[in-house]
Amino acid sequence: MTDRPKICIDRILPRDMMRLQTVARIAGGPVRAIAPIGKTWMNGSTLRVRFMGGTVAEQDKVRQQAGWWAQVANIKFDFNNAPDADIRIAFDPSDGAWSYIGTDCSAIPLNAPTMNLGFLDGGTPAHEFGHAIGLAHEHQNPAGGIQWNEQVVIREMAKSPNFWDEQKTRHNILDTNVSGFILPRKFPCKA
Repeated sequence: MTDRPKICIDRILPRDMMRLQTVARIAGGPVRAIAPIGKTWMNGSTLRVRFMGGTVAEQDKVRQQAGWWAQVANIKFDFNNAPDADIRIAFDPSDGAWSYIGTDCSAIPLNAPTMNLGFLDGGTPAHEFGHAIGLAHEHQNPAGGIQWNEQVVIREMAKSPNFWDEQKTRHNILDTNVSGFILPRKFPCKA
């Protein structure tokens, strides 16, 4: 087994598929997560989830960690394996861990996954479900204040296991304008 870093990425829609967003902000408190406006599901929604593989143990872990979000985000999950499920989860170890962001899942063909859990270390399923309900990476907050050494980030992401070119690294890590405008969120999350 190698000690290679494992990276989670957001599956961000290409710019030509994005909808125009409006600006909003929640005042006060530290930013704990960011949600591109228009990507979160309606409050109180029940999202249907389908597994596209995975062992019973892997699926149980996913159910458990998705439940963490149900406790704090006014959203429910129905693991019913419906063919037209909102969230469709693959378990391809060669494809890393990723998820489309929130309602972007609706734009993905029903025969394709909207999330992949190629590894289940720690809270990886909970992390990816954060994306599936509409949250992006905190480091992509334009007000986050991170001073990246861009050349080091680009060089490191070009190595194994990612092998990303500069454009992909900028898109997934360095760009702070994920889909136009960002809404900061604070969650009482213990994960």
